[in-house]
Amino acid sequence: MEVIRKVGWQPKQKALVALVAACFALPEVYANPVGPQVVNGQASVVANGTTLSITNTPGAVINWQGFSINANETTRFIQQSAASSVLNRVVTPDPSVILGALQSNGRVFLINPAGVLVGAGARIDVGGFVASTLNITNADFAAGKMNFQGQPGAGNVINKGNITTPVGGYVYLVGTNVTNEGVIQTPQGETILAAGNSVRLIARWTDIPQGHEIGVGGAGQPHQCGWGARRQDRGERAAG
Repeated sequence: MEVIRKVGWQPKQKALVALVAACFALPEVYANPVGPQVVNGQASVVANGTTLSITNTPGAVINWQGFSINANETTRFIQQSAASSVLNRVVTPDPSVILGALQSNGRVFLINPAGVLVGAGARIDVGGFVASTLNITNADFAAGKMNFQGQPGAGNVINKGNITTPVGGYVYLVGTNVTNEGVIQTPQGETILAAGNSVRLIARWTDIPQGHEIGVGGAGQPHQCGWGARRQDRGERAAG
């Protein structure tokens, strides 16, 4: 059974449309991730046609000059196990636009303050997926602490595609503004959409593997923890 929570501030529809247009109207042609620099652990990157394969050790951290995937492209992370994680951080002002396929047998974190868009027709099939425009430190990532802190001008996180995990997986979309217009499937797992200037996910529940209390802070405000879980037997989160 999936646990679904959507917390934080929701922008007005007209304001959201304007923000989306401003954030993702880029002239460049999107391509597989470029300019990797491994800053923790080990990772090898191999390009073969339209497929980019990254083999990483558990807990690897990779800084990228750009992390986008075109509609005909595939980016695949090959990890040690389903419990392994890799942190991808974009260090340039270009938003991440995922229009193709992102795959992994493990968990994939994507941090990009400029914005993250999973476009219509995109498919993300991973053990777990975290997309955030708020920062997480390398130390917190290594310690398994889900502490996200805002940065000036942090962009939006928008899903219009299909994000799927295996049984017990999780999807966390975190940013100053977060919206889902696609489908997220985490059977017997957890889906969280959290909007704020800072977000903290605190392990709380004991009846499911990834049960979290959510702390959301506004500008200059302390975290306020809240609930509001909605469970669905189908393990599917549709737009809304």
